[in-house]
Amino acid sequence: MKRLKSYLNRGRTEWTDERGVALVMTMLILLMLTFIGMATISTSSTELSLSANYRRSREAFHAASAAIEYALLDNRNFVVPATGPGTLTVAGGFPGDVDLMEGDTTATGSVTFLGSGPPPAGSKMGMDWEANYFAIDTTGKGSLGSTDQQELAMDKIVPAPTGG
Repeated sequence: MKRLKSYLNRGRTEWTDERGVALVMTMLILLMLTFIGMATISTSSTELSLSANYRRSREAFHAASAAIEYALLDNRNFVVPATGPGTLTVAGGFPGDVDLMEGDTTATGSVTFLGSGPPPAGSKMGMDWEANYFAIDTTGKGSLGSTDQQELAMDKIVPAPTGG
């Protein structure tokens, strides 16, 4: 029996020396915290890139939207050319010479006359009226080359020409 106890105790004494365990545990915890820190930095830099790209795309979107609004406000954009359907303005500028630049953001566009015809269904206009149909195409450019294209189809209801 004494021999069995000494055999069992001999195995314990080899493993009961705990010197250096605190150092090993500290190193493991430090290693885990380093990995967590690296993952956090990687995630935050990715989020920063995503938000910067989103901001640039929104700049381009709002520039293109502003160009459409500008085109809608200027009636000179909706004059029917004597030659029939075609582009009324060249890409790069609407009539009225307004600079559509703000910092790195620019907008260009064109208005195209598509043709004339009866007013749209539901407009409650009689035969004394006709609609001139137009397409507005715009391109907004934001910083670092981000672009957004928008198109709007619209009609302008005018008195029908009299046959005379």
